[in-house]
Amino acid sequence: GGCVSVLPLETTGRRNKSVPLIYAHEEFVTDMCFSPFKDNLLTTCSHDGKVKLWSVSDSFNETLDSALCIVHPDKDTKKIDIVKFNPAADEVLACAATNSLHIIDLTTGDVKCTTTGIGTYPQSIDWKLDGSLMVTSSKDTSYNIIDSRAQSTINSFAGFGGNKDSRLLWIGNTDYIFGTGFAKSNGRMLGLWDVRNTSSMVFQHYVDQALMIARGDSFISLYEFNTETNQVSLSSVQNLDNQTYGIGMVPKRVLNVMQGEVNRLYQLSKNLLTPLPYIIPRKSYREFHADLFPDTVYSGLPAMNASDWFNGKTAVSPKISLDPKNAIQKSNNTGLKHVAVNDKSEKEQLKHNEVSEKHIEKISDYSSSVLSTKNSAIENSVLTSNNCGEKEATFNVESVNKQAIFNTGHYSKFKHLVGEKLHKSKNIENIKNLAESLPSESDGFKVYNDFAAVPLGGSGGQLGVFQLSKPGRLPESDIPVLQNSSNVLDFDIDPFDNRNIAVGCDDWKIRIWKVPDDGLTATLEEPNHILIGHNQRVTIVKYHPTASNILASVSLDLSVKIWDLNSYSEIGALEGHKDQILCLSWHPDGRYLATLSKDKKIRIYDPVNSLEPIKEGDAPDTLRGARMCWCGPKNNWIVVSIVNSSGRHLMLYESDGVKQISSLQQIDTSPSILSLHYDEDSSTLFATGKGDRIVYTFEIHENYPHMFALSFFRSTTLHQGISFLQKNLLDVSKVEFARAACLTKNNIEIISFTLPRTKTEFFQDDVFPETRVTWEQTLSGDDWLDGNILPQKRISLQPFGMLKLSDAPKELPKASKYCSQSILAEKSDQDKKAELINAMMGKLEVDHKLEQDKFEGVDEEEWDD
Repeated sequence: GGCVSVLPLETTGRRNKSVPLIYAHEEFVTDMCFSPFKDNLLTTCSHDGKVKLWSVSDSFNETLDSALCIVHPDKDTKKIDIVKFNPAADEVLACAATNSLHIIDLTTGDVKCTTTGIGTYPQSIDWKLDGSLMVTSSKDTSYNIIDSRAQSTINSFAGFGGNKDSRLLWIGNTDYIFGTGFAKSNGRMLGLWDVRNTSSMVFQHYVDQALMIARGDSFISLYEFNTETNQVSLSSVQNLDNQTYGIGMVPKRVLNVMQGEVNRLYQLSKNLLTPLPYIIPRKSYREFHADLFPDTVYSGLPAMNASDWFNGKTAVSPKISLDPKNAIQKSNNTGLKHVAVNDKSEKEQLKHNEVSEKHIEKISDYSSSVLSTKNSAIENSVLTSNNCGEKEATFNVESVNKQAIFNTGHYSKFKHLVGEKLHKSKNIENIKNLAESLPSESDGFKVYNDFAAVPLGGSGGQLGVFQLSKPGRLPESDIPVLQNSSNVLDFDIDPFDNRNIAVGCDDWKIRIWKVPDDGLTATLEEPNHILIGHNQRVTIVKYHPTASNILASVSLDLSVKIWDLNSYSEIGALEGHKDQILCLSWHPDGRYLATLSKDKKIRIYDPVNSLEPIKEGDAPDTLRGARMCWCGPKNNWIVVSIVNSSGRHLMLYESDGVKQISSLQQIDTSPSILSLHYDEDSSTLFATGKGDRIVYTFEIHENYPHMFALSFFRSTTLHQGISFLQKNLLDVSKVEFARAACLTKNNIEIISFTLPRTKTEFFQDDVFPETRVTWEQTLSGDDWLDGNILPQKRISLQPFGMLKLSDAPKELPKASKYCSQSILAEKSDQDKKAELINAMMGKLEVDHKLEQDKFEGVDEEEWDD
């Protein structure tokens, strides 16, 4: 949904699976269009709230993921619905989002004009041919004529009665607007409005068969508009071989006019792209038929630049002749004249790179021919602006042509990760009666090694424990559980012995269970031990990540207690919390522990050396809860997930001073809390919540803004929770760098996260560094209490007998397909030249003999004295 495929118009034949792709957005692409003046300039928009510009070269045949420019037209909106270039002014782009229309100046990347109140959920926008006015339609059936430069609505009028999809088209530079839509009775309609009097439609017609051409139809209708009588009439209906998924029209400049082609559409069907030419029959096509092809304003030449248009100029693009003898050759300039190379929402990245956040690079004309030219040179200027004014600097490079400078931004090898559920034979199915009353502090699902713990509904605080090594369908009843005698609020599995499970309960107690090696075969009612010490409900329990038999617990009595499970005794209680504790996270090396509470404070503790927080900082306000985990370089950053009135957000803190190092990043508007998991080896943060379909992924990096969105995983079903498995369970031969168990309404399913690679027969050592052995203890609980901190052991995941990619032998040059090529390769240039000359002379039958050579002379006696 976030990719765009681009093919040249001359492409024919069957395509293999590898089509040229632009990895455009992290979420679904909602609209796209090419510039009318730069053939290779494409713009896209998406649910992620971004508008991106792409330069697609004529030789584009692989992939593209570096945009020329990224703009956030509306930071309060997560979805951009429509984009449309101005038909008269170069580098002016309109985009519609929610109920606003934004006009972007592509010379700077700034949103210059914003018109609000265009209706809820815009469905279409279109420009008048001179670029002076626009018309919009929206789902609330209100249509608007807008002067975007004045940021005002000139006229609003009622559209079709139905609130289904609609499309409006401003007919050239006239005062008429053509539209398609639905009546209240759901019948498809055509309509024509005069902008001078929009109180009623000039023309109205119900369409029984086709709406020009509609998605899902297998025929296309051609209508003609008579400018003298203002009537729209059906000219023809053409049956198509396949259902239509989409349709597009080529520019007039590419028509085959010497064959009478007056229009050409391209129909996108399920697996075909079919040209649909409209040809006017003539007896002869030797001569250009001027009556069929008047000079056209769709010349690909702008009438003005962006600056002129924003200053109020109005003009129509110059006309060109389509006669091949007289046609003006369009410039092959395919790039932006001026491009703001940085994402407008990420200006601080420039500051991070020691450039003022208000600096904008003015970039010169970009030519596709220059891209392949090295050591070229121009004289270009870089404009830097601030509150004090402007100053200009110049730099020199050597060339006749101008070359643009593009900031490709941050690149991640994990950007195009793929999430996929494993075969259902790996699932545990028919889990019934999941608990629905867990507090917001609990993730509600834990998996480690072979055991998965799931809280079940009903009396007695039931906790189901299932083995992933025994997939299949569970019985309808009598499933063995851990009976806790009180409601389960949170639970955790011992990372070093997954038979040990700690359960925090509603009766203020923590129950420690030991599950048999072969799993639960009968319901257990008596735990191994019960920890008593809290004065309120126990909402969080967490095992220590490196030391055995150490447990941390959180209660509504505002205490965090550390327990020694060897002696089942309390070691100490951390102090300093003044309100409810929302989440707790151990540092991966086990030395530090961080908490976030309702008093908007993040506290970091060194439990062995002090019961008071060693560092404290401000946290964002949250309504429903929070999550946090350690991440970043040497795991010295903390990522926090919160939910407020505007939706779910992520932000990063530096643990040294508990200072915010990234802005609050909104993910979506769902009310559930995003649970977090950080994969240190790939620097990937996984985030998802209860009731979601999507697992969001981000790369945490030292470069600002530190959090870079990667491809997300979308499931077909809602999940109740996700828990990640340890690294030794991965299938590295498939480049699987993470694996998670997913709890749905009735099943436990396995999700595999992989990275697309071609040479999977080699161990991808750039993807799999030596990993922490999180499934083995580093030290005992007593050693940890003595203040010892040991780094966790690391191992390589390289399978025995599998060669590293970095050690893979280089491919030898392929043998020539034809033997004559190898023969020619063995001959020197002189030999080839001599053979060529001899061959030419042989064809000319050159005779080297002279006429005198044929003279035989006379006998001696024939001489006279």
